[in-house]
Amino acid sequence: MAPAAVLPGCGRAGVDPPGDVSAADVEGSWHTDNGDGRRTELVLRPDGTLTWSGVPDGLRDDLPETAKLRWETRTDYEGTWSVEQSTSWYQPVVKVQCKIAGGWWGFELTFEGRGPGRQLMYWIGDPDSADRLKFRR
Repeated sequence: MAPAAVLPGCGRAGVDPPGDVSAADVEGSWHTDNGDGRRTELVLRPDGTLTWSGVPDGLRDDLPETAKLRWETRTDYEGTWSVEQSTSWYQPVVKVQCKIAGGWWGFELTFEGRGPGRQLMYWIGDPDSADRLKFRR
């Protein structure tokens, strides 16, 4: 039997895995700062609910790109969150469900780093492009 090949793609090269993560590690306020007033704020409450304010239009498009986000049109979302083990990233993630007209918008936020410098990532489009929104405390 031949050894398994390592295939490139769909990876996150250079991203520091988070180690163990609990809900208490991520509760609180997070923000993205993309310059020129392009800031969003994500609040993860201990009861598993959330608000995400200032979200640019275009983020929910099929294969969005940061350069194509429409920051002049923003939306605020309410929803729920939990820390779970991802079957696609093979690490803990924050599973998010935001209420939208006609249903729910679900996605995962991944972690980068450990401890106080830890960041949350919202990957945009193809993960190989490394296009993402970075949430910091």
